[in-house]
Amino acid sequence: GCIMNYCVVPTTHVDWTHDALDEAVMRHDDDDKPRVLWANCGCCNGKVKRIDTIGSDSDTIGNDTAGPPNSTTPLWMQVLTRKLDPWHLVQRILREVNKEHPGYNIFAKHLFRCIYIHHPEDSQKLRDAQFQSGLFLKLTPAQKSRESKKFVRRIIGDGHLIAQRILLVLNAQKNIDRIA
Repeated sequence: GCIMNYCVVPTTHVDWTHDALDEAVMRHDDDDKPRVLWANCGCCNGKVKRIDTIGSDSDTIGNDTAGPPNSTTPLWMQVLTRKLDPWHLVQRILREVNKEHPGYNIFAKHLFRCIYIHHPEDSQKLRDAQFQSGLFLKLTPAQKSRESKKFVRRIIGDGHLIAQRILLVLNAQKNIDRIA
């Protein structure tokens, strides 16, 4: 769930992305190679374009799977599975929600929390440091939250768990609306 690489290229045309992504994949040993490419290109308008074939009319990276590898298929297309990145997933859900609804902000916050979780080791190290310094009992919840945002990485959790959490949030919101 950690971000492997940020890369800036002049356009999202596949001619630029192949070299950049191949380089990112080649930097890792076989056991440590990344397995997923979280792509956001071409998705904000809801139209994810395909790059099944090199040199086709498509000009952006999509989240569809490529055809079978051959000698002209770039390394990254053979190694990485392309998926829509989580931030854009939440944006697609929120695009369908009435922004005037009084619970919109809380709903959005809970959706992001379904996906992005605190790194367990970082959280434990922060608590240990706070206890050792004697600050843990003295800090207010707001101060603990600021410390967490500053020192604890956010990671993307397990996909099945994310799906279950999102369903719980959706069902809870439906029940709140039904009661109101």
